[in-house]
Amino acid sequence: MPSSYYNTDKGVSPKVRIAILSTPRSGNTWLRHLLAKIYDAADLAVHNPVEVDWTNLPGDCVLQLHWRRTAEVECQLKDHGFRVVVMARHPLDVLVSILHFALHDGSTQRWLEGEGGTEEPICGAMPCSAAFLKYAAGPRAAALMAVSRQWWNLPGAIKVHYESLVVDPIKMLARVVESVGWHARMPLAEAIAATTMPKLRTLTRCHHHFWRGQPGHWKHLLPADEANAIAAIHQPVFSELGYVCDPDVNLDHNQADTNWIDLNRQELTDRLWSYVRDKERHELTQAKVAALEQERDQLTAALQSKQADLQRKHADVLAAIDDARRVRKALTTNPTLRLVAALKRAIGVKV
Repeated sequence: MPSSYYNTDKGVSPKVRIAILSTPRSGNTWLRHLLAKIYDAADLAVHNPVEVDWTNLPGDCVLQLHWRRTAEVECQLKDHGFRVVVMARHPLDVLVSILHFALHDGSTQRWLEGEGGTEEPICGAMPCSAAFLKYAAGPRAAALMAVSRQWWNLPGAIKVHYESLVVDPIKMLARVVESVGWHARMPLAEAIAATTMPKLRTLTRCHHHFWRGQPGHWKHLLPADEANAIAAIHQPVFSELGYVCDPDVNLDHNQADTNWIDLNRQELTDRLWSYVRDKERHELTQAKVAALEQERDQLTAALQSKQADLQRKHADVLAAIDDARRVRKALTTNPTLRLVAALKRAIGVKV
């Protein structure tokens, strides 16, 4: 490993800095959390390199970024001591995962800042639909697929196949740890146990981000003709990353659509009922707010009336005080009135 990546001076603890640069929906988030656990490091995920505060990064951190390989980003990573890890996942699984994710999350428009288009045309589409097939063969999919392919050939990059990580996570992580050259600070099995899908869903509060995670899922959703057509368009990605297109030749369109519906039925049903419950709570909250506003208006009116009454009484008191002052002044300046007052006091009459 190049010595520029960390300080090897005796007694100096090196900074652990790992950057995961890959196509979206390739398992990047899972790996980021795994490595952050293993190295007790801060984790950071951004859409654009300009969002990284390079000069104020944590000493130990795992950075996740979906971005094209550029000389500028390469220099930033090298200058700040990052080892690059690249995730690869079967392109058809990636596309199917994007299709599902786009239904739940509008943040996809930040991927490559919309290069080649957005996922809006496939929102709510099915794998066999014309909309999805057009997307999968179009410039947007090509731009996203290029991310892992471009970084895959970076000298010194640590390559991770998602499928291998799923099948034997300890073996795959051990290879990554050995490749980066920093000793793990947590047992690998413990890190894996802490980053299961249910735990990550709870941790991130983003259930749709961790969907199925099963390698080869596309074989149940894309018939042979569609799968082969998409694979032909992305053949350089398949070849570079080491994948083949071997669809289920017995899968027809009807069964593929049924499988997609079955996969999403419960999730969409839960979302529908959640929407209904949220709507009911919203309507109830609106009714409570309206009642409270009415009570507020009544109290405000009563307060204003009371305030007006107090202001009138206050004015009456001030007027009475003025009258008393005038009488007192008259008593102290008029000799006759002063004599009468003195006589009254003499005979015990209260003045």
